[in-house]
Amino acid sequence: MKILAFADPHGDGQALEEIRKKSDNADLIICVGDLTVFGHEQQKLIDFLDNIGKEIIMLHGNHEDKNSLKKMCEKSNNIKFFHNEVVDLIDVVLVIHGGGGFSSRSSSFEANKEEFGKAIKGKKSLFITHAPPHNTKLDVPYDKYHCGSKSYREFIDKFQPTIALCGHIHECFGKKEKIGKTIAVNPGPKGMIISL
Repeated sequence: MKILAFADPHGDGQALEEIRKKSDNADLIICVGDLTVFGHEQQKLIDFLDNIGKEIIMLHGNHEDKNSLKKMCEKSNNIKFFHNEVVDLIDVVLVIHGGGGFSSRSSSFEANKEEFGKAIKGKKSLFITHAPPHNTKLDVPYDKYHCGSKSYREFIDKFQPTIALCGHIHECFGKKEKIGKTIAVNPGPKGMIISL
């Protein structure tokens, strides 16, 4: 399976055009949040992605209202919104938790982390979050302090998903890091193809 993942385009038309071009080589597209700038032109951006004509997994970032984005995705043909849940695609299991970006802990995620861990055990898996895991190359902005989620890092350390996708920290676009057996990636706004 080839997955085109992207994060934090914030309405950038050139970045989204790159996603459209790269989509020809993808089986599935995943937006890891912050599609918009505080919800501005959200419907227009959803329509653009929907017209690509491929299945798209969407989660909200800190720039989107979860309920508004979910409603718009429900009206689309190709975009499915997920948050705080497991999605079993047969070939790969997704654990998805959107929003956040400024908290070191997430009580809603931690309430389900054992269930999420059981769902991915022994399977190819993607752990998809907007915020990055703590204490990695993916959570250090320009001023050099680790600002990622300790909840997410603990999940990765314990359950070792195949790949962890995140965004949020713009200075970390394109960075990768191995955490045990997990490859953690910030695909950035122009996206990257990941093979599973």
